[in-house]
Amino acid sequence: MFLGVLAAFPQSAARAAEPISRDELRADLTQAYDLLKSHHPNLHAHTSREEFEALYRRLIDSTGEANSRLDAYGALTALVGAVCDEHTLTFMDNGVPGFHQGWPWFDYPLIVDRGKLYLEHPRSGTKDEVLSIGEVKGSDIAASLAARFPSDGCLGDGTLFVSEYLPVSGNIVAGMIGESGPYVVRTHPRGFKVPRLELVRVTDGFDLVLERRRAESRRFNKVRAALRELDFRQPDPDRKLRPAGLDYYYSDSRNLAYLQFDSFKTPSKSAQAIELVMRDIIEKNPDALIIDLVGNQGGSTNAAQMLMAFLLPRAHRLHGRAYVKNVSNDRPANFKYFDEGAEKLHRYNTRFFGKRRVKGGLRSAHVKKRSFGKPDYKGQLYVLVGPTSRSNSIKVATNLKRLRDATIVGSLTATDTVTYCPRAHGAFRLDHTGFTLQIPELCFRSPENRFNDEASLVPDVEVSALDVRQVDLNPRIIETAVEMHHGVATN
Repeated sequence: MFLGVLAAFPQSAARAAEPISRDELRADLTQAYDLLKSHHPNLHAHTSREEFEALYRRLIDSTGEANSRLDAYGALTALVGAVCDEHTLTFMDNGVPGFHQGWPWFDYPLIVDRGKLYLEHPRSGTKDEVLSIGEVKGSDIAASLAARFPSDGCLGDGTLFVSEYLPVSGNIVAGMIGESGPYVVRTHPRGFKVPRLELVRVTDGFDLVLERRRAESRRFNKVRAALRELDFRQPDPDRKLRPAGLDYYYSDSRNLAYLQFDSFKTPSKSAQAIELVMRDIIEKNPDALIIDLVGNQGGSTNAAQMLMAFLLPRAHRLHGRAYVKNVSNDRPANFKYFDEGAEKLHRYNTRFFGKRRVKGGLRSAHVKKRSFGKPDYKGQLYVLVGPTSRSNSIKVATNLKRLRDATIVGSLTATDTVTYCPRAHGAFRLDHTGFTLQIPELCFRSPENRFNDEASLVPDVEVSALDVRQVDLNPRIIETAVEMHHGVATN
């Protein structure tokens, strides 16, 4: 896998030197605009038709005579990001990282929080507000990410770990500060009146790949250490019963169960593992179950429903109505399915929604209740979320809060609780830049999931991502949930 990524770097660098003319960029903007209008089932959930068209016109008018690929990427991400859907994305070179490998993401992580840009200092671990990187203001970088980064419901006051979402946000930052350092960074440390100035050097692209693996390993080890400190142990020593990414711990002294998912995987082994673990939890009957979704970026809806089948009444539904824009079997010549399963799913949707009448340009169907026939756990639920909780993980948290009054602990996320579009079945390739555009085929709406005016999932107990190192955030959220339950239980 490493060789495939590294082999793409020279090709990306070579293409980066080729300017894109005004006519070519305008043609790709128009192509992306037309594809979004004709295929996206949830295009105007957050941006009106008038606002979306006005943005498109501004981008067309602002194109230069000759544009770098970073300029073109900035324009296209501004258009696609306005949709505010985490599965509607633009990638360079079919998603291969192209320009962002210069910034030392893991030594100096960048964080957007409530409209400001922060940098985690490697020595102190403090989050210093970034005043500028080179000649670019930190507030401008934060505003650009907030406007362009496609998170469901728009970023707003949510928190974004820039280094966790490469290459999309990384390329956006690279387009503003340049693709190679060193960088002169001016920060304002909290508690100090005088700004700090330092030289930040670049990280080699291969080291970036390895460091990302190391960072994940450090996070995993920190979580395990925190659980041991809280007197949690693994009930079954046989790891073969569970796939990687699913961890189950139990504390006999606290009578608490802990279940952590990195993602909701589709294989039958995952379904078997969920069933084995949940039946063990139901048999032990803990006072509370802690479901850790802090690092969970989504996955299979079926796997998520499998988990919730043990936590909700036997018959339940996750969404109100399903919507489809275009159900034709004919796909444009520049469209390519991700895999055979995605193509099969599209055929099913075509047959199913083809029988529904078109209303307002959409075909829709009521989502029926489903039953897995599983026994349900009736104890207290704590669901842990963070800035890297996305997609189906937020849907799980949302429905458990609504249907089981689960307590949400963690950092504010940007994901909308009312609208949701699963991952795209494939991608369109734009004619001149060669960028790929992913557009979901199916979207859901659940008006009953509206928790506040912004339709967002605000944690019942917030743990700020600015108060601890990124690597320590997950353990801090776990500790907060355990302490909160202990306080409730003793009162």
